[in-house]
Amino acid sequence: MKMSTNELTEDYLERQVLFWRKDITRCIQKPTLVSRLAALDVISQDTSMKHHDGYIKNDALLAAEKLIKAVFKSKAPNKWFSFLQALDEEGLAHLKKLIELGTQETREEREHGRKMIQIFAPELERRVDPLDLLGDLVARGVIDDDDADAVRGMQANNGRRYAVVCLYRRMQSRLRPAQWYYEFLCVLQIQGYTDILEMMEPQFLITPTAYIPKPEDARVPNKPPRDYAVTEHVLQDLLYPSQETKLNANPSIWNADFNIQHASAVGWCFDPLIETMSSDSTAYNKDQMPVALAHDTD
Repeated sequence: MKMSTNELTEDYLERQVLFWRKDITRCIQKPTLVSRLAALDVISQDTSMKHHDGYIKNDALLAAEKLIKAVFKSKAPNKWFSFLQALDEEGLAHLKKLIELGTQETREEREHGRKMIQIFAPELERRVDPLDLLGDLVARGVIDDDDADAVRGMQANNGRRYAVVCLYRRMQSRLRPAQWYYEFLCVLQIQGYTDILEMMEPQFLITPTAYIPKPEDARVPNKPPRDYAVTEHVLQDLLYPSQETKLNANPSIWNADFNIQHASAVGWCFDPLIETMSSDSTAYNKDQMPVALAHDTD
């Protein structure tokens, strides 16, 4: 079910944030969102300082998780509309749209790029100089100047491999998954990393246009299933082949297996008309989860 923006309610937005929580925390890589939420009175200044320190001292994923918990505990009126405003000001338009309207992409489309980077991480860390990619990634809107500076600082202080990890995390924040992955492949090609592409996506070197993401508004989503035991914000590990298997596989066979083994519905969006959920569902327990978040002391 898709809701128009003029039908959004605080209750609906809260449910959506719960449902897409894993994607949201993955995208919030910078502490500047903390300042925006404090300026909108969603969190207090004391809370803001604590979460700024969290981004400085801890992994960004952990810091983002704690920030989301702070918003859930907030008593500010219209806090989720303010949260959307802060995301928009931060340049996270894809994330804002995901919360408002859900997605028309399949789980495979959302996870494919991230999984491919995970499979080939050792080669990427060994062969790719992240500084080579920064200019083109900024020009294509995959990262911004602050992200580029963070990667440069990471390389200067901790070395290239840490900088590569920083880059791959940052470039997953601003665009929908199929889009940032396509742009990443294009930049690898522009910078001459054809050896990497031959390993990761050899078909891209033959027909790169096949990787261009379809416009979201041109796709018709299917009606989502009513089985809420399958969650989005707590994704089960997908059964991907080993790197050796991937390297030895015929690309067309790999793509076919990928689509068949992990078939899933398109156009998933949380249905705000559902008042209760299965008691054994891990996706969302209407009576327990908000209470648990409200009493979390982290």
